Amino acid sequence: SGGLGPTGDDCTRDAVAAITGDAIVIDPGTEKHMEAWLVERGRTLTPELARHALVLQGATVLANCAGLAAGQHLQALSRDLFLLPGPPVEFDTMTDDHLIPWLRRRYPVSPMPCVELGLIGLGESDVEKRLHEAGFPFARIMPAYCAGVGVVYLTLRDPDPALVEHAASVVEHAFPSAIFTRSGETPAEALLKHFISSGRTLGVAESCTGGLLGGLLTAVSGSSAYFAGGVIAYSNRVKESLLHVPGHILESQGAVSAACAEAMAVGVRKAVGADIGLSITGIAGPGGAETGKPVGRVYIGVASGDSVNSCECRFHGDRETIRMRSAVKAIEIAFTH
Repeated sequence: SGGLGPTGDDCTRDAVAAITGDAIVIDPGTEKHMEAWLVERGRTLTPELARHALVLQGATVLANCAGLAAGQHLQALSRDLFLLPGPPVEFDTMTDDHLIPWLRRRYPVSPMPCVELGLIGLGESDVEKRLHEAGFPFARIMPAYCAGVGVVYLTLRDPDPALVEHAASVVEHAFPSAIFTRSGETPAEALLKHFISSGRTLGVAESCTGGLLGGLLTAVSGSSAYFAGGVIAYSNRVKESLLHVPGHILESQGAVSAACAEAMAVGVRKAVGADIGLSITGIAGPGGAETGKPVGRVYIGVASGDSVNSCECRFHGDRETIRMRSAVKAIEIAFTH
């Protein structure tokens, strides 16, 4: 992976050629793809960019629909060797398009019954502890854990579909309010289904997350069906002018307070015409802490119908971790409305 680009440090082809003895040649198909790709972007093919089309003679060229560099598959030293671009988007795309299909053809296996449960607001050690207490059949099936920021995915696999469903039901009974998916969806993807099924819309007001929550929600295709819009109210002036947070709240309780979070939720709901308003205000750090308001103190507000409320959170970690935990917690709260 990597080293297939146009610069002097892109030496993967040369290194492999030195081992296999193959010549390095221009692939006409890749060159044509590059010309079309560049024309669409108002650019022209240069000698430097043309290096993307260099391949080992005799290799099977793998089309790169996410970028310029050609991927390659060759057999050398009684082995199958795949050369794939390094940029993550290109690597992931070519792995999905070429490597995984080849592996499945080469090593066919029957798909095993699987359930991938997503739990929000919990850590993996807490999940396992509660599963032991709930009588999960660990002796017959071992769950695979994958922890993210604010979420844990629990994958259950076994040749016996009845056992997989039994294990899933134990998890669901142990965590009746934490599970947001049975098919590995992200919290934002699951929230899309939740809101579309209820026919309601959502608006968000963000301070310390600076648009991160809105970004997570709008990254999901189809989110326009329920996401009305948002306001990044980073300064107190914007909180007052766009969200109509009362000045006396900002003066007496501050921007990082339950009252401000609730006022922001009410304000954004009215501003974007949504059924539900969701807000985040807090201290992401590393600076900004005040007496009684440490780094990681975050308030999340929600306005729905005639009710408005908020919750106080204390998150730990660096700035980005606190921001992400805040956004994921807001999504968790949105599931309950």
